[in-house]
Amino acid sequence: MPDLVVDFSDVQEFKPVPIGWYDMEVAETRIGTSQAGNPKVTFVLSIVGGDHEGRKLIDDLVLVGKGLWRTKQAFNAFLGEVEGKVTFNPDDFVGETAQVRVIHRVWREEDGGDGAVRSRPQNYRPASPDESLAGMFDEEDPFTPPAPQVQEDIPF
Repeated sequence: MPDLVVDFSDVQEFKPVPIGWYDMEVAETRIGTSQAGNPKVTFVLSIVGGDHEGRKLIDDLVLVGKGLWRTKQAFNAFLGEVEGKVTFNPDDFVGETAQVRVIHRVWREEDGGDGAVRSRPQNYRPASPDESLAGMFDEEDPFTPPAPQVQEDIPF
């Protein structure tokens, strides 16, 4: 077998995607089974636009059990409001976009990880959030409650 030449001179250090909301597109889907033996769908998400365009993140969404609320949130963001029993084809998601909140998670060594910080999808919302909610939340971190208002500033 011939020798191979690999040029590592322009390799950039791997850094996690900063915490925040990103427009993301479903690049690929896979059906599988979770470590607990439950059915899951895996989304390979690609950031659309901005400084991190093209970066990919993976999210495993369970199809039964306690984590189903996140799956419903993702389905609602990508496909519109879903209720009751839903039949879907995983390929229906490919090419669909939504806004995804990215957080950081440390993969602890005691859990079999390497101690590195990794970017992880946490929450989903439609690509065009409801305009009626505009101004209710801090756009940088919508999970932080708004600052309390001084009593005389309250409009009632």
